[in-house]
Amino acid sequence: PPVPAAAVAPPVAPAPLTPADQGDEWKTEGHPLIGREIIRLVEGGPAYSEGKVTGWLSAAESDFLDDKGQPAALFHVQYTAGALVGDQEDLELHEVEASIKVPDDDVEDAAAAVMATLPQPTAAAREPPAPPPPPDNHPGRLIDPRECPDTVEVKFIATNPKRPGTACNLRYEAYKDATTVKEFLEKGGWRADLVHDVNKNYCALGGAVPTGTPPPPTKPRKYRPPSNTKKDSDDDEDWEKKPEDDDSEDDDFVPSLQEKRAAAAELADGPAFKRRSQGPPAAMPEPDLAPVLQTLGAGMPPAPAPAPPAKPANPFESLFGGGAKP
Repeated sequence: PPVPAAAVAPPVAPAPLTPADQGDEWKTEGHPLIGREIIRLVEGGPAYSEGKVTGWLSAAESDFLDDKGQPAALFHVQYTAGALVGDQEDLELHEVEASIKVPDDDVEDAAAAVMATLPQPTAAAREPPAPPPPPDNHPGRLIDPRECPDTVEVKFIATNPKRPGTACNLRYEAYKDATTVKEFLEKGGWRADLVHDVNKNYCALGGAVPTGTPPPPTKPRKYRPPSNTKKDSDDDEDWEKKPEDDDSEDDDFVPSLQEKRAAAAELADGPAFKRRSQGPPAAMPEPDLAPVLQTLGAGMPPAPAPAPPAKPANPFESLFGGGAKP
């Protein structure tokens, strides 16, 4: 009959060998590796076995030669767990040192020693970073360069940011010293130049100081080719256009949703939209030409009446002399 599981005794690790069991030739003291635990990979498989160094022989006492033909010390290992439990093996010094099982406390102490050798952060590095500068809320930032009057004060950066050799570069050199919008226009500047320079922070209005640093780029709009069907939407993302790589001076403000609605309402009130919305024009009645013809023919004699058609000749009259027909 099968033996109950409770009656089966658990496996017990073998007791370490005594000097009498492993022979008198193995020394059990005199080396720091005696009693150290090791863990080794079983040859030919991913399994591991744990053991303990129980004895050793010096190079003068052992009859073992290493790979170079030189006498080498040997260490006697007894495996206490894993695939090789109960087996014994003789290892060289480098094999034992590579297989020593490091306790957790030693690992933590070694990590602490390594961290102590690293450069420590200074007091200045521990200070929190300086807060960013407050936003520029100068009233001049709220002036629309498209519609500002000629008396508004302007200020440009001294360094010409436009691409050399272009027309906008030459215009910037001419108007960068202007102090008002009127002087800017008199020196050859365009209103589109003013809009572009304000958007790029090359110019400031109303007494503000230009930073000369363009604002961070916004999310680029994807180019979508025109289609035959158009959908009305209140989302600004549906208003897309192909981005321009050339940083020219004809940039303008992006119209807001309210501006687009106002433009749509203005177009809806125009005559072209009304003609399209009313459909094709109705058919016009035929004009009455009788009064016109009477007016044109009032001073002319009446036209003669058309002659009645001739009666066809009777062939029997020539035969019978006009008598009765047979």
